[in-house]
Amino acid sequence: MAYVPYAVLAAMTFPAILFSTAETVTIQSILSAAAGLGVALVLAYKDKGLLTVAVGATAAAFLVDQITRIFLV
Repeated sequence: MAYVPYAVLAAMTFPAILFSTAETVTIQSILSAAAGLGVALVLAYKDKGLLTVAVGATAAAFLVDQITRIFLV
C-alpha cells in the first residue's frame, strides 16, 4: 500500500505528458513530448533534482518543437 500514491500519480501524469504539447495530435507534438519525456527519464535516472529534471524536459520539448517546425512545415 505504500506505493499506491506513486502509482496513481504516474498513471495520471503519463498521459498528460504525451498530449501536453499541442491541442491536436500531430507528429510534431508526439516528437516533442517524447523528447521531453526521454530527457526527464535520463535526468531522473542520474539522480538530478526536481528543478533540473523539469527545466531539462521543458527545454528539450521546446527545442524539438522549434526544430520540427522548421523542418516539417
